[in-house]
Amino acid sequence: MAWPWRRPRGWPASPPPTVAPDGPPRFECARCAHPTDLHPRPDRTDLTSCAQCVAEEDLGQRDEADICRLRYPRP
Repeated sequence: MAWPWRRPRGWPASPPPTVAPDGPPRFECARCAHPTDLHPRPDRTDLTSCAQCVAEEDLGQRDEADICRLRYPRP
């Protein structure tokens, strides 16, 4: 007798994915080449710069003057 949690023979091992494994497509910023979803949105007043640029500046990989401050609308 088969264990009760086994799937019946002929069923697929897992359902087909609905989203690509990498997730939805991400668009790059024209200035810093980071994904635009890491940039502040026009309706956010508390954020002023790209999150990845700030992280690189904290690690010493980017100068503070080179931090991207572009805003992008919601995708």
